[in-house]
Amino acid sequence: MLSTILYPPLILVLLLPQFLSSPTPPSFPSSYPNPGNTCHLNSLLQSLRILNLKTSEPLTTSLHSTSRNDKLDSNLELLNALDLDWKVQYDVPEVLTLLISNQLLDPTPLLIPVTDVILPLDGKTTKKEKHSKVPILSLPLKRNFLKSLKAYETLETIRAQWKNSEGILTDIKKGTLLPSLPPILITSLNRFSLNPSTYEIEKKSTKCPIVESLNSGHILTSLICHKGDSTDRGHYISYVKIKNRWFECNDDLIREVKWKEVKRVGGKEGYVFFGGGRRMGSYD
Repeated sequence: MLSTILYPPLILVLLLPQFLSSPTPPSFPSSYPNPGNTCHLNSLLQSLRILNLKTSEPLTTSLHSTSRNDKLDSNLELLNALDLDWKVQYDVPEVLTLLISNQLLDPTPLLIPVTDVILPLDGKTTKKEKHSKVPILSLPLKRNFLKSLKAYETLETIRAQWKNSEGILTDIKKGTLLPSLPPILITSLNRFSLNPSTYEIEKKSTKCPIVESLNSGHILTSLICHKGDSTDRGHYISYVKIKNRWFECNDDLIREVKWKEVKRVGGKEGYVFFGGGRRMGSYD
């Protein structure tokens, strides 16, 4: 279930359904009941509600139901549509990808252009590029969030691992570049990895201080934190920013908090980050 290891890049949908525009952004978070193991979905819904994205049913109803019973019914219907079990906890990036691949969420403002580059250093062979688009950037866990973001683009020199056109092994530079960033930037930190000895998913609780904004104009609007040691157990909560006020959303428990608390908890347990921006561009 670990999204950063097991789920593939987004397969682009060519025929989109009739998406509906989201109503006016909410002025307060919505309290979502948890009948079993749905904290992953509740946290994701809180983050999506404030992004004003276009959606289709049954996601639309889940985002905007008001009564407790309606929220329970709509969320169970949504999980069924994704072929997920309400008694099982899933990885948040995995669920987000399912929403897009099942045509319940319009990915247009989320898609991040990614260019995979292989640059032979023999001075003869033309560099190779592979272009794709992904809805989530899966970032390495570094000393702080900005270093994690910059590390995604690092070109690594690999010695004598590439055969050029003459069949001779040569050094290459290999890595990934981000030509631009979308209006809405979603990232996840690689806090989970597969232990090659035990074949179990392990969590890294390394502190990674977060920031409220990037030079690209993206402003942190919400983040999802994971408490526990594995994606299939533990607990998800979210922090959302509405009209310059931060709220902690823990299923049906909502409380206003200060940025100081968001920064402290997010730096230790932050997993998925949502940033809205007014313009395209790099983060440098």
